[in-house]
Amino acid sequence: MSMITVCRRKAIFSRHWTSSTPKCREIEWKERIACVGTTESWPYAEDFFDVVVSNQVLEHVRDHARFFCENARVLRNGGFAVHLFPLGHYLYETHLNLPFVHWIGDHDLAFRYIRFLSRLGLGKYRSSRRASGVSLDEYSERHADYLYHYTSYLSQTQALGLARAAGLRASYRYTPYFYAAKLRSLLRLSPRYLYPRRISGILTWLGTLMLRHLSCITLFLEKKETYRGR
Repeated sequence: MSMITVCRRKAIFSRHWTSSTPKCREIEWKERIACVGTTESWPYAEDFFDVVVSNQVLEHVRDHARFFCENARVLRNGGFAVHLFPLGHYLYETHLNLPFVHWIGDHDLAFRYIRFLSRLGLGKYRSSRRASGVSLDEYSERHADYLYHYTSYLSQTQALGLARAAGLRASYRYTPYFYAAKLRSLLRLSPRYLYPRRISGILTWLGTLMLRHLSCITLFLEKKETYRGR
């Protein structure tokens, strides 16, 4: 099975998995890694991968429509993609560790909001000041720029619409299991690697509706269509 992983730094990592290759030391990583810009096409042929995976990427992608279309293009029929990322609904922006800051579209207002909360001791300003001596105004402006230029949050409905426009099935079916796995790790319980094949759509929808405000969701995409008409 072949798989592609899209990393946070916009690098694309691909690897061909076989049961006869349990170790990775022999793999020529330079041949398996390609760095592309967010507006560039992925350097892979159509129908090339069985699986596409990304972790904390989609909130940094500028052209979401292209990203979803590239997923559809490189996936084989019957392949799937799994994307773990926060939607714009979540309350606590974890890049800055400040609440609601990613909801502000006005740059000047975002700057003042970051400065105000940082002055109160919230967020990452104090640790940044200790590490680099950055002033409060410089820190606030820099991170307002970061949010403005380097984050692009989707809503739950937007993500589904983009997947549909790209010809992919879309669901949030594994989102509750992501939180269950996180809870098990906090309780120091052994992880579970298998999920039920049949998952209640209503329970998943209700769970995602609540959990999207906490942190990440799991968007599951399938390149599959069974209706052929008459």
